[in-house]
Amino acid sequence: MLNLVGVQEIAELLGVDRATVISWNHQGRLPDVDYKISGVPIWHTSKIVDFITVDSFIQSKVSPDVISSLVNA
Repeated sequence: MLNLVGVQEIAELLGVDRATVISWNHQGRLPDVDYKISGVPIWHTSKIVDFITVDSFIQSKVSPDVISSLVNA
């Protein structure tokens, strides 16, 4: 697994559209950004995975199989 992820990688990880992840970030539904490189938000992968496995909003929007694979990874 990558050490750092951006919007595209999170979208691929969760099986959602990139625009969905951008929207969630804009709405404050993702954890605080760890870095911004040229204005692009970047997170530590472990921070995103840990957040997703406990956040009920994200879990309600993503396939249970995706959540299960993250928990068991």
